[in-house]
Amino acid sequence: MIQVTLGNLIQIMMLGGIILVIGWWLLALWGDNRAERRRRAGMVRCRLCGCRYTDTEHAVGPVKAGESPVSRCPSCRNLNETGLGSMI
Repeated sequence: MIQVTLGNLIQIMMLGGIILVIGWWLLALWGDNRAERRRRAGMVRCRLCGCRYTDTEHAVGPVKAGESPVSRCPSCRNLNETGLGSMI
């Protein structure tokens, strides 16, 4: 049988609790970062007026092969490419 003093047992329990809290915190941080990336994935910033809007609401027609998708700004009605350059 392993002999553990009361002091060592308290230290082991505290260390376990700290590891558990840090693990939960890292999981929450990871989940928040994933949600933020998903939220920003559909965002477009207008190159003319600087307005930020979601691409799915203002898409302009289907995309043909070889063309980049275009969306219309709700503020200034300017057409913006929705490629990586216009993402926020």
